[in-house]
Order: sequence, then structure tokens, then C-alpha cells
Amino acid sequence: MKPDGHVLVYELDVLVGTPPTEQKNVDHASYHSSLPIVRPPAEPYLRPVHAGLGAAHRMSARVPLLTALVAAEIAIVLLVVYSLSGAGRTFGNGWSAFGMHDLNYAGTAILALNAGSSPNVLIDDMDDGVTVTPSTDGRVHVTDLSYASGWTWSTGPRPKLTLTRTSDGVRIERPTRNDNIVTIAGSSREHIDVQVPPNARLDIVSSSGAEVTGLNANVKAHSNDGHITVQQIRGNVDVDTLDGSIEAHDIVANSFDASSNDGHIDATALLVTGNGANAKIHTNDGHIAIAAEFAPGGSYDISSEDGHVSVTLPSNTDLSVAASALDGRIVRDGKTVADGDSSSNISFTLGAGSGRLHVSTDDGTIEFTTNGAI
Repeated sequence: MKPDGHVLVYELDVLVGTPPTEQKNVDHASYHSSLPIVRPPAEPYLRPVHAGLGAAHRMSARVPLLTALVAAEIAIVLLVVYSLSGAGRTFGNGWSAFGMHDLNYAGTAILALNAGSSPNVLIDDMDDGVTVTPSTDGRVHVTDLSYASGWTWSTGPRPKLTLTRTSDGVRIERPTRNDNIVTIAGSSREHIDVQVPPNARLDIVSSSGAEVTGLNANVKAHSNDGHITVQQIRGNVDVDTLDGSIEAHDIVANSFDASSNDGHIDATALLVTGNGANAKIHTNDGHIAIAAEFAPGGSYDISSEDGHVSVTLPSNTDLSVAASALDGRIVRDGKTVADGDSSSNISFTLGAGSGRLHVSTDDGTIEFTTNGAI
């Protein structure tokens, strides 16, 4: 250690063949002509490397960074070698290679089928989003809008989408994919477009989200992971999603069921009518906003386990209403009728009260707008 407090770190040089300059009068004749002789110096030859502890710490801090850079360079070299070798590569419209491959996939249309004016249309495609609209020629049209491009790692092929004629309609299906796909650089989309006769009865048994518009018959739709939208439907509606919101607009039905495990539910211009009219609207986690006309004599239930609930009714409503909020206020036409200090329960009658409406939430406010109904 030097007097100024710095520490000197030295490297020890071992000289091979030629002695250090401090040694004198060496008998060079004693050296073997072909084999070098290792002669350690009489005293270690010390060379200062760096003074101070801070520099040593900085050097040690750089080691992880240098290691990461070296690893990245090795990975790049391996990737280039892998690419040049052609292993696992797929070009064009392929989505079938194992391992790393350069992907350029685009879905195509499937030949249209005649299935009658009111076929049963079943869709089973858990990995894709689905859009359903009326066809203009009375046939069933299916287009795979999926695409993928860029560098991708996959462990198996993407199953093909099929359209099959059944005894009472058509079946549109893509087997569930059991592989794993990771896009390293690029983009992808998994979606199908379906056009059906306007009077087709629709049953989407699995999907990753669905949007259905303009049908004059019953609609069922299930989403494993994605939102559901139904609009301009003239038939019964039964929709549910495990993870996503539900939106409904311009619906005329005798039965309306909507359920979300995790997401809000919004319905506007909803008319539930006819003998035995019924509706069940429920979410485990999310708000509910309903603007609806419920037929007299029907049974209707609206509930959220965690969220605000608002219900807007027309002035000609004929319902007996019961509302309960475990932790929240109850408001009717802008006035608080239960303050929410504890569990709130109220009931009131609109019109003759021939129908029954029950509204509840475990955590949130319930708000009624009756538009003058008494």
C-alpha cells in the first residue's frame, strides 16, 4: 500500500528463455540449442496494473455485461447458421413446420355450400375470433382471415379449417391446436369470417371472441377468451364468455341470456317479449348497464358479484321490482332510496306489477331509471 492510501495491484511475469535485464553474466553456452530453458528471475519482476479499488470494482461489474454480449453474439451466429441450413423453414402459405421458421401464411376462402334457407350452422374453432353476417345469395360462405408473417417458433402444424355439410345444415370446424407458437419478429391474426342465410340458426360452441349481426333466428355463442357482440338479432340469444365483455344492441327475443366470468355487460334497445318471456344477465366481475323493455308476466334477473348495475326502463313498464346490494347504494330516478351503510334491500311496483325483475350486486351501486313509470 502506498502512503497516499492507494493499493497497487501487480502482475507477476515469468520470463521464458531470456532472463530479465537485471541478471548479468549469464553463461549462454549452457542453453540447450533446441529446448528453451525456463529461468525464474532472482527476484519477482512486478509490474503495476492499476491503482485504487474503484477500478477493480468497475471491472468486476462489467463481467455480467460482457458475458451477456458474448451469449447474444453466439445466439445470432447459431440463428444465421440455422437459417442458411434451411432446417425447419416454411415459406408461402405454410403454417406447418416444426421449430424455427420464416412464416408467410395467409388464409383463403372455402368453397360456398348450399344448405337451405334456414340451416343449423355450428362453428367450433376455439383458437379463432369469429364474425357472422347474413349472406346475399342464401349460401354459406367461410373465409379464413388468419395470417402470420415473420420469424416464428412452433412445435406443430396449424390445423386446417373445414366446412362440412350435415343433415340439417353445416359444420365449420378447426381442431384445437395442441402446439405452441411464439412469434419472435412479425405479426399474426387468427380470425374467420362466416356468411349464412339470414334465417340460419347459429351455434358457436367455441371461439376466441364472436361478433354476430343481422340474423332472424336463434343465436348461441360461447367464447373461451374474448368479447362477444350481438346486434340486430330477431331471435333468442344465449351468449357467454369465460373472459371478456358482452355487448348487445337492437335485440328482439323471447329469451335473452348473457353471462361473463370476467367482464362487463352492456345491452341497449333490448326487447324481451312474448309469452313466458325471460332474461338472465350475470357477471362475476364487472358492471352491467341495461336499457330494456321487459314484457308483462315475464321473469328477469340481473346480477353482478362485483360491479355497478344500472337499469333503464320505459314508462309503460309492468313489473314488480326487487333490488339488493350487499355493499352499495340503491338509487331510483336520481334519488337514493337505500344509503348503503349496510346491506340494502328495496322493492317497488311499476304498472300492475305482473312481471318480476330482480336486480342485485355484492359490491356496487344499483341505479334505476324508470322514465316516469309508476
